[in-house]
Amino acid sequence: MNMSRNPRWIVVTHSAAPGGAELGLVRYAEHSRRVDRVISFADGWLTRILSERGTPVLVDKSPGRRLRRLLREDSSLVVMSNTLRAALVVAIARVPRRRHVIYVQDAVRGGYFSLPKRLLIELVILRSAAVLLANSEFTVGSLPRSLRRRAVVVGTPSGILTPDIRVRNDALNRPVKVLSLSRLTPWKGIHVLLDALAILSERLPADMGLEITIAGAAHFGEEEYEASLKERARNMRFPVAFVGHVDNVDDLLADTDILVHTSTTPEPFGQVIIQGLASGAHTIVADAGGAAEIVLATKRGMRTTPGDAQELAAAIERIVRDGRSASGPDLPVRYTDPAVAGAIDGQLQRWSC
Repeated sequence: MNMSRNPRWIVVTHSAAPGGAELGLVRYAEHSRRVDRVISFADGWLTRILSERGTPVLVDKSPGRRLRRLLREDSSLVVMSNTLRAALVVAIARVPRRRHVIYVQDAVRGGYFSLPKRLLIELVILRSAAVLLANSEFTVGSLPRSLRRRAVVVGTPSGILTPDIRVRNDALNRPVKVLSLSRLTPWKGIHVLLDALAILSERLPADMGLEITIAGAAHFGEEEYEASLKERARNMRFPVAFVGHVDNVDDLLADTDILVHTSTTPEPFGQVIIQGLASGAHTIVADAGGAAEIVLATKRGMRTTPGDAQELAAAIERIVRDGRSASGPDLPVRYTDPAVAGAIDGQLQRWSC
């Protein structure tokens, strides 16, 4: 490919709400030397945070014409679609395939999309790019076999700067502090945690208490689910605090004994899992998808069957009765933000030369 020796990204994304792809983009832009600008279809949290941190941002609901002009004027620019929806717009805009890279952060096969949407993704969107970046081996495995050879696993920035695990006191807090850190939507399984708490209310003696914090909001029209969770939590033996979306989770994690990941559907990655492990908290994850991949790779954390409240309750009970803080090796360097940004930038440099 005949391009500049100093290629740069135009990153295109469709949402400005604080979801996983958007949080990862903020962290990537902070550590990358290759981001020329970000084009978002919507204005909101993402555009505000990027602007505050010095990344050029444009809000454009239909950026096709703008993209073609920018690429025509500057041969060093390459478009990176941060989401599949953004990649569809880029494909429709007829951005040259050799100058389009898609960062695939959703599993394509496995029931995640309706058949018409999956065919659109496989036959149109993914074939509009020369290279596919993926957040996990699980995500690569969900691609059509014919496209997997074009996919490269780079991970996702999770807010971790070094592989060092935070050193904690030997003993857990009393009462033990449990944290759920995810969007409030049914497939994230917050109701499974409440089921487990109901079981533990019968199993744990009076001197073994829990305090639960649920951090996250219903950003995508799941207010009814959020209301049902809050109503149920009012009758729990253990206090449950709903604190909404939290931009900086470091303080929450620093005071957490157990982080629980309760997704009932396999997740392609799991930024909160990396954060929990790095914080030194006991981390319990649903044993599927990219979440299980992280636990196996880091040799830290516990796995439970997705949706199984009995197993989750047993895992929490085991930790509470043991009373000791988590232990294990440091994280692999590849999970740190500088390493992920370097991997993404390295693919751009390697592919464009």
